[in-house]
Amino acid sequence: MLHKIKQCALVAFMLVALTQCDVIGPQPTNSTEVITTAKLSFVQSSDTTQRFVAVYKDADGAGGAAPTIDPIVLKPNTLYRVQVALLNESAATAINVADEIVNEASDHQLFFVPSGVSVAVTYNDVDSKGNPVGLRSFWQTASAAVGSMKITLKHQVNKKPNAPGDISIGDTDIELNFVTKVQ
Repeated sequence: MLHKIKQCALVAFMLVALTQCDVIGPQPTNSTEVITTAKLSFVQSSDTTQRFVAVYKDADGAGGAAPTIDPIVLKPNTLYRVQVALLNESAATAINVADEIVNEASDHQLFFVPSGVSVAVTYNDVDSKGNPVGLRSFWQTASAAVGSMKITLKHQVNKKPNAPGDISIGDTDIELNFVTKVQ
């Protein structure tokens, strides 16, 4: 009789354990974004007729042929409004990845790291918690110089820290290096 009770208890324990695994088992993950094209649209704040677009394009995706990357050419001591468009053009119909980033803003952040040029970037969009996203920003230039602007999109599912953010956290969706000239 004691043996039967132990067997029933063991079976009941196993059923509860198996049921628990279904509830707390691995959750689906949100994979990183596929981005083949990035377009940075610049509008000079003091003269909105002064506009241009710098484009990164890697038609075959990571690996393969080298991407084409337009230089970013800015005027000294000038403020620009910048909008970033991100696309996946590897499918028959292009996918606007920026829409997905807006929908998942609390899991994404673009980071802007200038090198050799004095360009201060200020975010102009935030997620539901008030933390920066980076699809819209202001760029303030200083004196003339030539360098680069590294733009990194981080996918920080359930890990995005509060402002100003942390580039070392999460997965990198894409990292771009634009030659940047302030002249």
